[in-house]
Amino acid sequence: MIELLRRIYYLLNRSRLQRELENDMAVHREMLNAAQRKDFGNPALLREQAHAAWGWGWLDRLGQDLRFGARMLRKSPALAFTAIVVLALGIGVNVTAFNIIDVFYFKALPVRDPHSLVRFTTEFPEGSTTEVAYPAARFYAEHNQVLSTMIALRWTNLTLGEKNSKSVRAGVVSANYFSELGSSAAYGRLFLPQSDGAPDAPPVVVLGYGFWQRNFGGDASAVGRTIQLNQHPATIIGVTSFDFAGLDPEAGEHNDVWLMIHQEPYFVPGSKVLTSFNDRDSNVHMWGRLKPGVTVRQAQQALLPLADELVHQHPDVMQKGEHLRGYAGASADQISVNDLPVFVLVVALFGLILVAACGNLGSLLLGHAVTREREISIRLSLGATRGRIVRQLMTESLLLALAGTAAGLFASWNLPRIVVTWAGGPGNFDFTPGWRTIACAFVMGLVACVVFGLPAARQLARQRHRASRVRNIFMAAQVTASCVLLIISALLVRALDRAVNTDPGFDYRQTLTVDPQLYSHAYNPSRAASYLQEAEARIQQIPGVDSAALVLNPPLGRRASIQGIRGRNSFNAYINQVGEQYFRVMGIPLLQGRIFNKNDHNVAIVSEAFARKVWPGKDPLRQVHKLGSQQLAVIGVVGNAHSVGYRDGNSAELYLPPEDPYLPEAVVLVKTGGRPQDAIGPISEAVRAIDPVISPDVQMVKDAFKERVGMSGKITGVVSGLGALALALAVIGLFGVVAYNVSQRTREIGIRIALGATPSWVVRSMVSRFVLPLGIALAVGVAMAAGISIVLRTELFGVSNLDPLSYLAAVLLLAATASAAVLIPARRALKVDPMVALRCE
Repeated sequence: MIELLRRIYYLLNRSRLQRELENDMAVHREMLNAAQRKDFGNPALLREQAHAAWGWGWLDRLGQDLRFGARMLRKSPALAFTAIVVLALGIGVNVTAFNIIDVFYFKALPVRDPHSLVRFTTEFPEGSTTEVAYPAARFYAEHNQVLSTMIALRWTNLTLGEKNSKSVRAGVVSANYFSELGSSAAYGRLFLPQSDGAPDAPPVVVLGYGFWQRNFGGDASAVGRTIQLNQHPATIIGVTSFDFAGLDPEAGEHNDVWLMIHQEPYFVPGSKVLTSFNDRDSNVHMWGRLKPGVTVRQAQQALLPLADELVHQHPDVMQKGEHLRGYAGASADQISVNDLPVFVLVVALFGLILVAACGNLGSLLLGHAVTREREISIRLSLGATRGRIVRQLMTESLLLALAGTAAGLFASWNLPRIVVTWAGGPGNFDFTPGWRTIACAFVMGLVACVVFGLPAARQLARQRHRASRVRNIFMAAQVTASCVLLIISALLVRALDRAVNTDPGFDYRQTLTVDPQLYSHAYNPSRAASYLQEAEARIQQIPGVDSAALVLNPPLGRRASIQGIRGRNSFNAYINQVGEQYFRVMGIPLLQGRIFNKNDHNVAIVSEAFARKVWPGKDPLRQVHKLGSQQLAVIGVVGNAHSVGYRDGNSAELYLPPEDPYLPEAVVLVKTGGRPQDAIGPISEAVRAIDPVISPDVQMVKDAFKERVGMSGKITGVVSGLGALALALAVIGLFGVVAYNVSQRTREIGIRIALGATPSWVVRSMVSRFVLPLGIALAVGVAMAAGISIVLRTELFGVSNLDPLSYLAAVLLLAATASAAVLIPARRALKVDPMVALRCE
């Protein structure tokens, strides 16, 4: 400890101690006579020995290396600029991707004390759900010893206005939601648990900032006004702040209005949110705030007895073994096991860009090493060790890596927000790079420094910079990375083209969906059945409407019910509940058997692909399919229609008749004879007349089709951009390697031409040495792409992840560009003048 303190003292007082040392040495020399001064020694060496005794000699040597490295880079501005740009591209795209992942999955939300929050989901023997019944959440909050408070959040749809009402998205929260998060209002105030949470408190709402801007023109006097929600008056007490995110940033940005859970029955008469322990009636997302010293695991274990008590009290709606599972609730989302393959794919694709960048830069530095041969030879002759040379060269590479990392960080400062909003995600996140993003960037920079700098440094220090093995490895790495990205891009492009130009098996151009959102208005199954029956009847009377039918999961919508079929042909079966006229509305042909009638129960209709995969070579009409505890007799086979799992080309469809418990979630599907947009107004008026509280959401299915295809196009565009970038780096690297090889063999080429070598032989001799490494790189790239593309199977509509046309197109493109990059500099060898070459020899 004393030695450490002494060294720290010397470090803090270096300038003064150096001056005192020089002054003492000068005084001693003056006190000696001429003969004694000869024995005094070298003052510079004595100062270095004194510095070494102080213990900070390595710091001086590092400073020398950095200053010398900076001077060398200033002497080669083209090299430095190219290296920084290449590194900025390679590191920048990776840092941008990491920053987006960090913000969504690891960065704490901008709320008060985020690390004490824990999010709860419900687990039961047969699966899990992210939701909890609100009365159950209250029971946990009132009887636990590990949570200081409980926070609840759910969403619903209400109608705004009286005569010309429109649907608005409402965030329904516990009264303590805003206060627990430490949120502030842009205007007015937010909910106060003590006053607004009282049972007899008047109904109040808070407006979302975007909704306030759109509907009230940003007028601050909107606070205090009364609005009609579901035909019930409520007072506006405030507006959320512009950057409010809450515990669900997407909801924080898109919710139009906010109201308290205990007041939901006022706006939605008949709502069971406060009384029903069935999470279908009262589902909420539940968070808790841990008491000091309590961990997430301890809280989860402490709630198990309460879960058993709830199951005992409500065995009719809760399953035996049902309990809560806790997750750290400080982030916007959680990574599940199902997400891991996607994360691996993202890391692999973006990491390949860094590989291509390092390979390109490594080849560049190896080529530049030739210009420093004389300098390194002189330094070695003067006594410098190889280790000292390597350290100096690595210091120069480190400077390049730091500059490239800084440029990449700067580029990624605003890119994440642009990328996320372009992809349709929430734009109210703070994407300022955090310490994890900055650390990741510098770790990537250090790794890149070692990868591209160490081989060139070792070659120079050993005076063997002409060795081509390392250069070929760098070249092969670039080609492999380009090959993988181009193949993945080709697969996605093929899938997108097939999605746009192939008949999906159903008519989406003339079809509309009418979603009355009955579940948001506390409709029970019998009331929902009456409403939907009348809605169908009124819609079919509208001129231009051909037919209408019920469907639980609308085509190309966001809802899906999936049964994983495992066996020799594993695939996902998309389950849908449909009415009698569904297949007519969708234009799906009946191939065998019959369609549903009103008296059907425990029956199913399957798609042709389902029948072929599950019962190959058998008559499907004689088969029975097991779905949970149900035994479903197959009564019909219809054509394949990827109406729900649109991008999953390996899927099939299973249709059931509508079941009463699900009717409040049903949607009316409408087929029109003319332009579907002309029928939107009349359909909305006809359905709204049934119940003025309901404002149905009427959408054209072709708009949903465009959205789905647009998202696929965005994914394809990102991957294709990565592929183009990797290809450009590979082409530049190949061009540089071959050009360097030609320059090194100029005299040899001149002599061979003088001795009668033909032009074709010269070009062939220059190119032949690159055929084997390029062939190996292509083979490795194809194999890697085949493995990585397995993750994309659900995104490749009707295209196999081993689609030969995609692989062939990508390989041919890469081979063509690589050939051009090799042949162009190789043909320069033909311009060598033999007389000049012989004179130089």
